[in-house]
Amino acid sequence: MVRFYLQKLVRDKVVKKCLDDEEVLHTEYRELNKQEFRRELLRKIHEEADEIPLDDNQRGESLKELADLQEVVDALRQDFGFSIEQVQEEMARKKQDKGGFDKRHYIKYHDLADDSKWVGIFRAQPEKYREEAADSKEQSRCAKISKGVYKHSKSGKLYEVIDLALETETEELLVIYRPLYENECELFARPANMFTETVVLDGKSVPRFEKVNSETQV
Repeated sequence: MVRFYLQKLVRDKVVKKCLDDEEVLHTEYRELNKQEFRRELLRKIHEEADEIPLDDNQRGESLKELADLQEVVDALRQDFGFSIEQVQEEMARKKQDKGGFDKRHYIKYHDLADDSKWVGIFRAQPEKYREEAADSKEQSRCAKISKGVYKHSKSGKLYEVIDLALETETEELLVIYRPLYENECELFARPANMFTETVVLDGKSVPRFEKVNSETQV
């Protein structure tokens, strides 16, 4: 007998199919409570979002993954008791206030006056806004990230760090890593500062990527 742990939220008909499958000897499952359900839906949102192909030549697959993502978002909306109209009204309000994403603007950083109100606001959210120290670029260059396997804290997926690379235009240190699951891309690249930063999960600050083994240094 071989046992595999899924430990994930599944669609309503999956359990019955497993129980009816003669090759599946036993399926251990349970019904989640409200908080567990919402937490797993949130985890599922990240999982589905990570699976959306970004290339225009995979539009069919992108549509399927977007549909999966929308279904999970709708399930979370329904569990909170919000109607589609309520969500659309809130979307319209926020778009009126801050705009949409049509212009594709991307802010890399702000230089703020020492007495700016935004300094306090950003410092209160270090998991979202990284403050640059005077020697941060040199620290970033000299940062040592171990090769080996890491787990993404939110999705639970595993990745292997292959090496570090230097972005020649910005002199930014990049982490080169590969997914340890089926994916159309064999390698990923992420700025080292983002790879090592913390994120908020269940109200706690945790590493975005957590090392799960110990090998050599890059």
